Amino acid sequence: TDDTTDDTTDDTSSTLGDGAGSINSADSVSADESNLDEGQEGGVFAFELDIEGDVEIDRLDVFAEVDNSATSSDNADDYFSRAFLMVDGEEVAELDVDEFDDDDYALDNSGAGHVADGATDDTEYRLRFSDLGLVFSDGDTPEFQVGFEILGSVDTADLGADWNLEAEDIRLVDGTGFSDTFDVSETDSFGLNAEEVAELDITKSSDSPDGTTVEVDTNDTSSEIAILMIDIEEQNGVDVTIDDFTMTASTTNVDVTNSIDEVVLYVDGDEVGSDSPTNAGALLFENLGIDIGADDTVTVTAKVVFNGTDDYAEGDEVFLTFNAVTDARDDNGNDEGDMTGSNPTDFDSDTFTLRSEGLGLDITSMTEVEDVASYSGDTDTGTYTFKFDVTAFGSNFYMDEDAANISYDLIVDGVIAASASSTASLDIAGDAVAAGVADFKIGSSRTAILTLTVETAASVSGSAKVRINSVAYSAADDATEELTEYAVPAIDWTSASLILN
Repeated sequence: TDDTTDDTTDDTSSTLGDGAGSINSADSVSADESNLDEGQEGGVFAFELDIEGDVEIDRLDVFAEVDNSATSSDNADDYFSRAFLMVDGEEVAELDVDEFDDDDYALDNSGAGHVADGATDDTEYRLRFSDLGLVFSDGDTPEFQVGFEILGSVDTADLGADWNLEAEDIRLVDGTGFSDTFDVSETDSFGLNAEEVAELDITKSSDSPDGTTVEVDTNDTSSEIAILMIDIEEQNGVDVTIDDFTMTASTTNVDVTNSIDEVVLYVDGDEVGSDSPTNAGALLFENLGIDIGADDTVTVTAKVVFNGTDDYAEGDEVFLTFNAVTDARDDNGNDEGDMTGSNPTDFDSDTFTLRSEGLGLDITSMTEVEDVASYSGDTDTGTYTFKFDVTAFGSNFYMDEDAANISYDLIVDGVIAASASSTASLDIAGDAVAAGVADFKIGSSRTAILTLTVETAASVSGSAKVRINSVAYSAADDATEELTEYAVPAIDWTSASLILN
């Protein structure tokens, strides 16, 4: 039978001489791959020939067997879509997997096979690459490499199978017209691995906005205001596309839709999706098309459009929670259910306070200085200095330069200390101007700079830190601070610790 292949042999200018020729030897060399993943193609068996004289190689027979076991199939089409032959890195012929099973190729397994172990209970295939027309000259050392294209999905049990290969006969003709067969007798084996699956690390970005007071209108919707940034990193070297994920919006108001009109998502400045929350705050972002390259990171920014305060009480507090990726796929065909990290532990944005008028607080610096005991019987003390901006919006507000208007805690060894354990002083500067009754007026859209200094008493011993809780102020030029703005999130308003003795 004249076996044929769907070869891809290129015609060359090489012509066969008229002298005798032969193959002196064949030696194994390293193949491109030792194992192949699902969906991968690559060379797994290579050898080098030593040519003497001029020869034309027309055919190569390679035998392949799978180690038979109860946990693996011996059907080639459960593993491969095709086999191919490369010479010096160029593909010259291929065989479809269906051709592995033709009677012209399959051996009778009643006797010992050609492959190294000679087992009689293993299924063995002959891969015949024919009509090659490969012409070589005296002294050439061409590298032949046999490769396979693995199916995109191989049964889990079959992934444990090993395939043994042996190159046997090469049919050749020399310049005198003499035909010969050279026995290569080189062997190798390879295994299969499960394809790589994308791994996601989804976290709150270190650049995510700090919680603050957001100025909103009374009846109109706000502009888009960024309140959460999400870093999504691929960690297993596989490209992935995220289409859907879920978040939750939370507000002080029971009906989230009273406070939030819409949440809009951006990647690199481009809008990728949006959704309006349900009454309970559920958000589903669909058809996002967020492409993440292998081992790359993208940052998703969530911006919120807030309703006016006519629909909710002044001081409503808002935050977003990232929940899970609900639709994604990687380049190997795996979906979000296959990927680790697609359902991370929920994490929240900072908390933002909504007001049409009020004060916005922004911490700018914190320092901690230890006054170390200098003589026997002396004790350590600590001085904590907080500097923060206070911006009025929607109206003018008033404040006395009195540390009593700044609520803070001294925390020693994790316990809030008695008020007598520290003393504090307050300085107001910046755009604050003198008022009539109150010490200072902060005009609308103006920013005052407040500096609070807290000193510990000599009796304080242990790990000590200070946390600012809130700022009291007034809507009228009087001596009563009836309004309160909270310092959130608390971690941003908490100093480092000093060890005091």
